[in-house]
Amino acid sequence: MIRMPSWNKTAGFTLIELLITLVILAIVLGYAMPKFRTLLDNGRTVALSEEFSSAINFARIEAIKRGKPVSLCKSTNASSCDAAGNDWNVGYLVYVEGQASEVATTTSIASSGLLKVYPPTAASKSSIDVKRGVANVQFLRFTSLGALAKNINSEAVITTKLTNCDGVQREITLKLSGSMSVVKKPCS
Repeated sequence: MIRMPSWNKTAGFTLIELLITLVILAIVLGYAMPKFRTLLDNGRTVALSEEFSSAINFARIEAIKRGKPVSLCKSTNASSCDAAGNDWNVGYLVYVEGQASEVATTTSIASSGLLKVYPPTAASKSSIDVKRGVANVQFLRFTSLGALAKNINSEAVITTKLTNCDGVQREITLKLSGSMSVVKKPCS
């Protein structure tokens, strides 16, 4: 005789147990999701500052290597520097400087001097702000020794952040010697 298995009434979950589990899961996710968004935004800010820091380092190393001034400027068209605005997330260029003087207050790209084009930043709603003293600057120039050119006699402060920042922003300080430091600060 074949025996049919009997169903044990204690096996499995009841509908009430399943609903309670789902409610607890919803509460935990409701708490964690805003924190997760802040974590992702902070990661995007770090990536933005690291990309700009690498462009600065590239320009400085090229100036030393070539023994000529090399500049970094913002550019919307990937071929010339822009004079309007101060938001560098539109893209930027590294190029051999065409100016005769390292302290000139204007910039130009030497013929065949374009070294690298950085496209607009991938992070949407991001901001890269470059200042020397209180003035917004349109370019950063490095001398043949790798120092920041003294066309404005102060260090450069670059702030990278997301436009609706509620976490942290990164502040890159570029000394006149060409050395750089990066610190994170609360958004302002």
